[in-house]
Amino acid sequence: MHSAGFVFVLLAVLVTGTLVRIAMGPTVWDRLIGVGLIASKVTMGGVLIALISGESYVLDVALIFAVIGFLAQVLIARFIERKGDV
Repeated sequence: MHSAGFVFVLLAVLVTGTLVRIAMGPTVWDRLIGVGLIASKVTMGGVLIALISGESYVLDVALIFAVIGFLAQVLIARFIERKGDV
């Protein structure tokens, strides 16, 4: 259980670093990549919770979140590419 707490703290540090990158990102593409990274870190947190709790439905929710995050990132990238810089 001690190592799970360490992993949660590590994920929080990584998300914080990614938020800084999103705020500083010189282009909209840097910010979009940062949002994708945060979505992947939230997915990893969900998988970790599923492993700790032993509840399989949490893993399903994490998988659905990962798919939705990926689709959202692709759709936003297509929108930015077609309309220009937002």
